[in-house]
Amino acid sequence: MAQMGFCDLSDCYASLGAKRNPLVEIDAVVPWEEFRPTLDEV
Repeated sequence: MAQMGFCDLSDCYASLGAKRNPLVEIDAVVPWEEFRPTLDEV
């Protein structure tokens, strides 16, 4: 399997949004940065 390039990854993210993938909707509502201090401690 070939390594994905930056353009491939952005295309992948765009297709996720276009397909109404639930991960895109979760990402929009979860405040991920609130978890950063806990993760940095680990």
